Amino acid sequence: MNRPAPAALSRCVWAGRVWAGRVWAGRVWAGRVWAGRVWAGRVWAGSVLAGCVVVGCFLVGCVLLSGCSNREMRRPPPSGPAETSVRPGPDGVQAVDINVGDDYRFSPAVINVRVGQIRLTLHHVGQGAPHTLYSAAVPGMRVGLVRSGETQSVQFTIARPGRYRFVCTIHEAQGQTGTLVVAP
Repeated sequence: MNRPAPAALSRCVWAGRVWAGRVWAGRVWAGRVWAGRVWAGRVWAGSVLAGCVVVGCFLVGCVLLSGCSNREMRRPPPSGPAETSVRPGPDGVQAVDINVGDDYRFSPAVINVRVGQIRLTLHHVGQGAPHTLYSAAVPGMRVGLVRSGETQSVQFTIARPGRYRFVCTIHEAQGQTGTLVVAP
């Protein structure tokens, strides 16, 4: 049964040896392609390719879904204080130290400060994935990638009281968030 092939199918079929929609199968030359299956004399190899594609798609889907779960990730309790209050130092700057590690938490997660200059230092005390710190509401409150054993600092000014949320941009989905509470 020879039916004309759509142009797209005639260029992308593999059956043994395929070259631009023409199949060489032993000594039989057949250039007809129909619905993704190649007929070359007595050789019909398109179903093998279709089977491989289906099995391949199934395996890729299984791998992608294997990480999905409807259960919440269990995290250990925070290793440090959950909340801290900071006072200005002799230079007028409020120094805040935040630890991050393998538990996907900021420690402390709630920081109480006053309006003014703040120096924030992020310490990675774990062994695992790197972390960041970012607040969309506070200009300048952005610490780049901090890997295991590293420390980075940033200094910024807050002029208005309020509650400002900050996140690890890598692990926000795992719940790594915190709050900067600014009093007048």
